[in-house]
Amino acid sequence: MIQTRRHPQLSDTEFRALMQIHEEAYANGKTINQKGHQGVSECQIDGNDYMIKRYHTRSPFSSLRLRVGSSRIDTSFRYAVLLNDHDIAVAKHLLTVKHLSFSNSRAYLIMEKARGTALFEFIRADTNLTLNEIAIENIARLITGVHKRGIAHGDLHTRNLIIAEDNSVRLIDFDNARKSTSGILKDLTRFRNAVAKNSSYEPTIIQAMKRLGHPYLNN
Repeated sequence: MIQTRRHPQLSDTEFRALMQIHEEAYANGKTINQKGHQGVSECQIDGNDYMIKRYHTRSPFSSLRLRVGSSRIDTSFRYAVLLNDHDIAVAKHLLTVKHLSFSNSRAYLIMEKARGTALFEFIRADTNLTLNEIAIENIARLITGVHKRGIAHGDLHTRNLIIAEDNSVRLIDFDNARKSTSGILKDLTRFRNAVAKNSSYEPTIIQAMKRLGHPYLNN
């Protein structure tokens, strides 16, 4: 049994192409991460670049969660589309494809590739990269926009913020997103600690977030 969920802007032509080749593209793509039941592959289909995340279940309970739409793949897709609808710069989640069985299901989350360099590379102790004022403003605007809607990213570390050559910024990886005040506070603590550890950007970013009206930062 196959279940799909597609982004409203995904064309029929692209949908058919992704449905036809997503498993092969994942298997033949460049492995970005592989951990337990989950892996990420960078792929190209019909000249377009995608990131495909694959989830593999090994129990009836995990398969049931996939079937009823309460798995991590569903969480990621739902929050990414919601934030896209509010014009918040997150990597577009295009399609989920679930191959369902009783206990050995697999599911694919197909996303646009966020081009650029992770914030992590800008704050490494040995880096030659520097953040300019525009990039800092865009980082602050993005995080503030997410949190203003009551959404905690759940994994707000510096590898999940991608800075493009034009200084635009995209947020990726929404597996752990949720509506949660305590989660937002954890987001802030994790982010601030990560940026402050190896760089001097933290005060400037936080000041910009305050100016933009972040709901959990005192002015």
